[in-house]
Amino acid sequence: MKFIEKTQQIELEVGDVVECINSSGKKIRYIVIRAWDTNGLWGYGLVDLDNSEQLPQLFDDMGEVIKEFVSLSHRIIKSVNLELREV
Repeated sequence: MKFIEKTQQIELEVGDVVECINSSGKKIRYIVIRAWDTNGLWGYGLVDLDNSEQLPQLFDDMGEVIKEFVSLSHRIIKSVNLELREV
């Protein structure tokens, strides 16, 4: 009998922050949002927290969002662990 190593399942929700290292070695933080395109179709988007800009690409489901980060070194900060403050 062979044992196959179980890969950790990534759980991601709207409001979670994904922190990753891009190809140039810079740390980038994105928050996952619910967004719509110009045709009024809903999807999931990412907002760059450093530049306060929404990325143009929309995703149909969370699985597509997760695929974006699986190949990068990343960590997920769950929204229940975040506290928003006005500054």
